[in-house]
Amino acid sequence: MQNLNAYFQYLEDIARDHKSILHTVAEEHFFRTDIEELENALRSKINFPALAAMNPFIDGEAQALSNTRITWRGSFLLLDQVKDKGDFVDRNNKESALLEIAKDIIQKMINDRRNFTLPGLDISAFKMELVPERYVPLCGVLISFSYNEPLGQFDTSRWNNNPLYQP
Repeated sequence: MQNLNAYFQYLEDIARDHKSILHTVAEEHFFRTDIEELENALRSKINFPALAAMNPFIDGEAQALSNTRITWRGSFLLLDQVKDKGDFVDRNNKESALLEIAKDIIQKMINDRRNFTLPGLDISAFKMELVPERYVPLCGVLISFSYNEPLGQFDTSRWNNNPLYQP
């Protein structure tokens, strides 16, 4: 992934292609949000199960000046509705189904790494966490992942009066 558009498009494609989610323009199962906006996003015409793509964190890393990289720490929520907060059987059943979808998505991302769609995916960085019950009437799974890519070379054409360093 080279930019934010690619990041969100990749996650929307996952929501569209997974047979349990089946996002379309007519029947929306995907939205972009951050955790503070979750309740507002849910007031829209979202259908369940839903995939909520969260804004990524982006870090710079370098083991040497010749190997500078950008690390994207992405996350998304898989969500479903529960009718009654006290119905733990319904909650457990829906959380179990969402965990299965999450595993499917992780397997797809690993497969996409093998196919060079996500070449910098860190396959040891996946984390899953159940969404706290305060987001009633919802249950869900938060999935986080990371991948990295080269930062690239300094582009002097984007700067005035800044020559390229020459050792």
